[in-house]
Amino acid sequence: LTDATNTDVVDWSYPRANGLQVRNTAAADGVVIETLGFYLVRVLGAADRNGWVRVATPGGKTGFVAPGSLISPLADRLCFGKDASGWRIIGYVGAGD
Repeated sequence: LTDATNTDVVDWSYPRANGLQVRNTAAADGVVIETLGFYLVRVLGAADRNGWVRVATPGGKTGFVAPGSLISPLADRLCFGKDASGWRIIGYVGAGD
């Protein structure tokens, strides 16, 4: 992906939750122009100091997502699962070197 688009991995993120709404303005009352699933989106930069992020969607639109709604593929993550005895760490996703 980075080779095909002449970008770097820092230019990409993915939603923390399925169904992330992309809005036409950097505001909670902006019109929803696309809804994202669990796939990478291109980050075009911060929209304002309130944390809204400008993205290019897979559908070819440019819009804004709410603060804290994206995760960088560079960040390490613990994966949790719940069984009869409670929550447990069931995996680890590391960005590697």
